Amino acid sequence: MTTNAPEQDSMWRLRLDLVSAKALMLVGSSPAEDDIDTNVHLFFYDRYWRLASLHEKAGRKRRAAVLRARAEHHFGFCRGDGPPYQAAMAAPAPRPSMRTLAFGRDARDNPDDAA
Repeated sequence: MTTNAPEQDSMWRLRLDLVSAKALMLVGSSPAEDDIDTNVHLFFYDRYWRLASLHEKAGRKRRAAVLRARAEHHFGFCRGDGPPYQAAMAAPAPRPSMRTLAFGRDARDNPDDAA
């Protein structure tokens, strides 16, 4: 899986993203990785992968390999058991149709007394 890092990414920006996300997780949730939402794991995967790409471009292959391993670790938590499966949905039975016999009245028969 190869992802090209956008030109606006910088190492400091990606590191700041990772540190701030981890700080928010410490404040707002439990530290167990099983309780983390899939979107959070995808966020970490994306940031670690981009940071690894930048390190690889800079010639730091060993650091890039460590960061890619972390990205793969987070991506492992994102995999589900397959696509969303179809399910039979229950809908209420439609009501029987009603027939209405409606006639209009002449206004002279029953005048409106509001005026």
